[in-house]
Amino acid sequence: MELDTVSLLSVGASISNILGFILAIVTLLYFYIDRKEKLEYKIRKIFLDGKIWTNEGDIYSKDTILFNLNIHNNSAHRYSGDIESAEAEDSLTFYFRKSSGKKIFLSVHKKVGWRDIGSANAKPTFISPELFKITFSKGFRKGSFRPNLPHKTHVWSI
Repeated sequence: MELDTVSLLSVGASISNILGFILAIVTLLYFYIDRKEKLEYKIRKIFLDGKIWTNEGDIYSKDTILFNLNIHNNSAHRYSGDIESAEAEDSLTFYFRKSSGKKIFLSVHKKVGWRDIGSANAKPTFISPELFKITFSKGFRKGSFRPNLPHKTHVWSI
């Protein structure tokens, strides 16, 4: 009889250890997800508070194409704006898609009248509150239009 009691106690202790381990993992995941969401919100807020981001004025840059990212709709969850460049013959707009960690993903479109045509990607990456590294990739799918923007450059708030 004593062996049955001891074995039942050891099984109960093992089950409680397993449940404690699972609870610890769930708690760690919760804190990780919460920290990641707060970081993403902070990065989006810094980007939105800048209102206008530009690559003009960097004396070390070899970029010959200068542009401004103007943010118009500054909701923290969904925002949009336009890209101004003296070299661009077409008007470009961008829309927020998602954020992940220190990266923000934007979709860039050619503006024709009231319509947005084509799609390219822009990925600003947080470096400091005054500086983002931005990468433009994937040319526009419809037609032969490709954005006349540098592939990688740094932008800062005006």
